[in-house]
Amino acid sequence: MNEVREICERMLDTPPPPLRDSGDVLAAARRSVRRRRQATAASAGALTVVAVAVTLTLQGGSAVPAPPVAAPAPTTVAPPPATKAQPQHTPRARAAGTHATQLRRQLLATVPAGYATRDFPVNYDTDFDPTAVLPNRAVPAPENGIMSVAFAGILLSDSRGREGLLSANIWATASPDLLAGGCAAEPPSTHCEVRTVDGVRVTLTTWQDGSGRHISASRPLDGGALVVAAAQGLRSDETQAPLDGTRGNSRIKPSLTTLPFTMDQIAALAANPAMLQFP
Repeated sequence: MNEVREICERMLDTPPPPLRDSGDVLAAARRSVRRRRQATAASAGALTVVAVAVTLTLQGGSAVPAPPVAAPAPTTVAPPPATKAQPQHTPRARAAGTHATQLRRQLLATVPAGYATRDFPVNYDTDFDPTAVLPNRAVPAPENGIMSVAFAGILLSDSRGREGLLSANIWATASPDLLAGGCAAEPPSTHCEVRTVDGVRVTLTTWQDGSGRHISASRPLDGGALVVAAAQGLRSDETQAPLDGTRGNSRIKPSLTTLPFTMDQIAALAANPAMLQFP
């Protein structure tokens, strides 16, 4: 997951208790005129009902046998049938460049009121086909590298012109370890946790740098990952361009006073199936 932080920075650079043994204790007949009738059932490995009659002779009376009382048979509850766990479906890291429209729609729905928005500017090579689903045979996922197949970025500004970024990127790779989720590789300065959101495993990281606070949520995909990131500001040495495009305006504005997104919001975006073209 340290790679995910680097990607984000580069982009900004662009039981119950046991039952007791069965059996009741028969009371000993004492001198007082008293009768008790008890039945007990106790057997190792099999249930045997024993009827016990206790006869007491009352003063001036006759012996009266007590009727037998059988202990009730235990109720056996059949365990529920075992169910086989179904493997969780992991969507593939595939999309066309045109999927950016759907990504942008989901991002905009998360931006709070009071902020002006504009698209993060991206230019493409003249021979780039935004309708082609990548990776494919002609453009496979890179070995020992990553390729952005769909990207959307929303620049949000407050009333004083300060600017932050909310973005989503679907990355593809032929080296899954590059985008493997987890917190083991994160530096001590980064807060990292793994959550399950609506049944989806999401790795959340937060960190602070010169441009402010950052939140990143990474959802593992088959052959890649979906990364949603929020940044309080953009770095002054921004050079990384998403996809194969270039950012048209390199002018950096001051960072937002606060980052207007929570970890829960960014995690929910990453887990949202609408963020994927092929969920």
